[in-house]
Amino acid sequence: MYIIILSLLLLVGCHEQQPLFPKPPGNTEKKDTVFELIWETRMDSNRSGVITSNFMQVWKDYFVTTGDIEDPLLIRVFNKYNGKKEWEFVNQNGLKYNIIYNALKEDIYIGITGDGIFGFDLNKREMKWQINQNQLNLRFGWNMTIHGDYIYMPATWMFGKVNISDERMIRIHYLTGEMETVYHIQSVDSLMDAFSSPVFWTDPETGHEIMFFNNQNWNYFLTPQEVSQDLYAVDIETNEVLWCNAEFTPVASNGTIHPIVYNDNIITGGDWSIYSFDAKTGNLNWKREFSQPTPWSLWSTTEHLIKENRLYVNEVGADIACLDADTGEVIWHNTKDASNCTPTMTYYKDMLVYTSWGKGSIMVLDAFTGERIHKERSHNHSTFNTDVVYDEETDMFFTTDYKYAYGFKIHKPE
Repeated sequence: MYIIILSLLLLVGCHEQQPLFPKPPGNTEKKDTVFELIWETRMDSNRSGVITSNFMQVWKDYFVTTGDIEDPLLIRVFNKYNGKKEWEFVNQNGLKYNIIYNALKEDIYIGITGDGIFGFDLNKREMKWQINQNQLNLRFGWNMTIHGDYIYMPATWMFGKVNISDERMIRIHYLTGEMETVYHIQSVDSLMDAFSSPVFWTDPETGHEIMFFNNQNWNYFLTPQEVSQDLYAVDIETNEVLWCNAEFTPVASNGTIHPIVYNDNIITGGDWSIYSFDAKTGNLNWKREFSQPTPWSLWSTTEHLIKENRLYVNEVGADIACLDADTGEVIWHNTKDASNCTPTMTYYKDMLVYTSWGKGSIMVLDAFTGERIHKERSHNHSTFNTDVVYDEETDMFFTTDYKYAYGFKIHKPE
């Protein structure tokens, strides 16, 4: 009996075991094909990790990013087709600190650093102009808006000087670096940059361009939850205030992220809510609350995104929501997939593509339902930590983790 049992066991072991409940034909699991890696390139082989800045750029045939937070003013340029590192520029004269924020106007790469702002000619690979904020006793804001031939951005004169500092909206010509003040207010006990970068709307009755921006009323003696927020409308041709919704929110939570224009309306955040105002009068159209009152900023990291009548907003937490921009009604609200979303979201083929630093991943959501389509983690034992930027010519996206620069495609599921 033992010999018979042993023989049967050996016989079974020599044959491939079949599942007890084999899958019916055609019921095989489909491979996830949403994310397609095209190339990856090590940014700096001498370091274990490099933290580049957000707001990376695609210029002609190149993907442009920056150096580490400990680097000097450093620009890195990669071939967008194959990822080859083409060249890099390290500033030897003038501004010394790393790039915090950047934008692109034609061939001029504009960067804000820890000690100023500059314009760099990518074609000639040379500086066109530099402005050192320390020499002017001012502090530039971290954001900017390019409108026409000018860079509009906030700045604080006499930064940190009690009862002396002056909050200004300045503009700089992108080719020459020539700077002038567009609007200013006297600040009391200024602690931080008060203005956001502006957005622009043309008054259909006067033909004048109106500049809209948030203002946080910072004060040395106030806690963050006691800081209120204003919304200004300024005629840039006359420098007159068209209207100001002073302290429209009791808690400033959208001071560093600019408002957005939707038709003849201005939309911005404040406290734990999103607000829509009439651009001409400043009257409130609607207000949408999202959560219980909290003593910290909720709309301070991600720019609001508008697509047709759909408004996409992201809190500092894991929430991302889609609103009807006409009524403020919630179309969908995803409470899990956007923790520490980077500053920009990209709308692509009815999907939202962005980086969630909290999840360390590139995220893809259905733009109509908010459902997660894909989450892509770095396979290099690293974390995606910067914006994704899209290039229409190649139909590719680009981003970085702490080690590599990446070029990839996103395929919409059938």
